[in-house]
Amino acid sequence: MAERFYLPQLDGLRFFAFLAVFLDHGVSGTERRWLAHLQPLGNFGVDLFFVLSSYLLTTLLLREQAATGRIDVVAFWIRRGLRIWPLYLVCVAVIAAGTSLSWWYLLGMATFTFNWQVVVPFAGSLALLEVIGPLWSLSVEEQFYGAWPLLLRLGATPRRVLWLAALMLAGAVIARAAVVLLGLGWEAIRFSSITRLDGMAVGAALAAWPRPSRLPAWAGPVAGIITLGLLSAMQILVPFSASPTAFEILRGLVAAGMLGGLLWVVVHASAGVLASRPLVYLGRISYGLYVFHGAMYALTHWAGLLRWHSRLPVAFLLTLAVAAVSYRYLERPFLRLKQRYARVESAPV
Repeated sequence: MAERFYLPQLDGLRFFAFLAVFLDHGVSGTERRWLAHLQPLGNFGVDLFFVLSSYLLTTLLLREQAATGRIDVVAFWIRRGLRIWPLYLVCVAVIAAGTSLSWWYLLGMATFTFNWQVVVPFAGSLALLEVIGPLWSLSVEEQFYGAWPLLLRLGATPRRVLWLAALMLAGAVIARAAVVLLGLGWEAIRFSSITRLDGMAVGAALAAWPRPSRLPAWAGPVAGIITLGLLSAMQILVPFSASPTAFEILRGLVAAGMLGGLLWVVVHASAGVLASRPLVYLGRISYGLYVFHGAMYALTHWAGLLRWHSRLPVAFLLTLAVAAVSYRYLERPFLRLKQRYARVESAPV
């Protein structure tokens, strides 16, 4: 087995990706104007998830190729399934048993094609969108990681990865241009697997990029503050629109570039606050945090907590508790099993 690859600061960064999404959904519909302007920043939190996962998994595949001379695609798919499917399928089963969601959407979630159903304006169980909406991004990731190791198995070299990343970026830009020219709705840009390829492409490119010398530990937090400021400025100056404008063609590329720059700095900086034990733990349970937070927001709404300043802390504590239990009793046993199929050691369980 190849040498372990694990950067604890990426767990901390993953938590902040979740936090952006969490705050986005928590201030949705708020009466505060400045919060309403910044609310769509959660969309960039999803982009950060895409950049992070693509960087990590591409790095592991490249190291596997270098260590063994090949990529075991089936083992990769098994590892991916053991990480994602147990919690995800339990959630789908609970939704099927406890809600009135139509079989059509349940089928989409069970087959990881739910994001394409959301591309068409959500019909039927609109009240459930807050609960199940976050699951669309998992469909995008599973579709990508079904194909990505197959492409790399044809020749997993850094040069090939960079070429593939460039093609993905071009494809995403062309797809968004088509959406704008055809006058389609914002759903076709936000939820399509093709229009959201930027983050995957940037993460893969970073995995293939030469590593420079170490940066100081303070570089990570400073890069995070600068990135947040730039994304906030972009959102305020050119806000999202229900009818996509010409800027939407490039927004995803610009955002992925900024987030890729942030990841590049964090990866090459000495481990600092992002590698602290609390943030590392929150990052490790971030999958559960992401999956459960919509349901916890719905619960606080049902309980009558309608203002954002009362809804956010209660929903966060509930989400944290449920995600911690899920990680310990549902996810961790499968993570231990996942290690049997590892070709490169990664995060400890």
